[in-house]
Amino acid sequence: MNKIRATSGSHALDAFRRQIPDATLKRLVYYARCVRHFREQGQRIVLSEEIGRKCGVHSAVVRKDFSCFGEFGVRGRGYDVEVLDDRLESLFDSIGNFHSVLIGVGQLGHAIAGHARISYKTRIVAAFDRDADRCDPFGDIPVLPMSELPEVVKRRGIRSAILAIPPPEVQSVVDQLVDAGIRIILSLALLPIQVPRGVTVGFLDVLSEMEYLF
Repeated sequence: MNKIRATSGSHALDAFRRQIPDATLKRLVYYARCVRHFREQGQRIVLSEEIGRKCGVHSAVVRKDFSCFGEFGVRGRGYDVEVLDDRLESLFDSIGNFHSVLIGVGQLGHAIAGHARISYKTRIVAAFDRDADRCDPFGDIPVLPMSELPEVVKRRGIRSAILAIPPPEVQSVVDQLVDAGIRIILSLALLPIQVPRGVTVGFLDVLSEMEYLF
């Protein structure tokens, strides 16, 4: 049975996701981008070894990860790129929109907004800053004052936010985000954050990641 389609209801889908290891879910994002690249290049069949090389993992890990979501390929023959791409897309589509807001439009915020125009599923629909009147829009991304955050979040149905602000401001801004209805937060400051139950927080620190790689 197609495990993805077998969990069509929102509650069933949430329960199914909880059965999948976090590491697998994280790798799935890279697999999807990799498979889409193969499809755009016109490749019809791809081996787990090829996906593994592109994503920096062993082919056995690729096969084990895919097995969590059903039978994608045939042993020894590889995966049909078009079918695999469509199946991965259906999984992401089941999540809903990937709309997000960006908090902070300094140098780091500018870099993130510019990078977001590349082919990522996450779409930054608005940016917010305490000095918004001094900031120019990022192309089609408006820069708004923090006072407008609740209305934009509610009107656009936004659930997630990216924080590109100095560490001393993080907790107070997080409190505003939670009050506005944000439930997924990615902070670029490696600083403890207090949030209520039901709010997910992730951290990304480039230099700490570099130290890990060393």
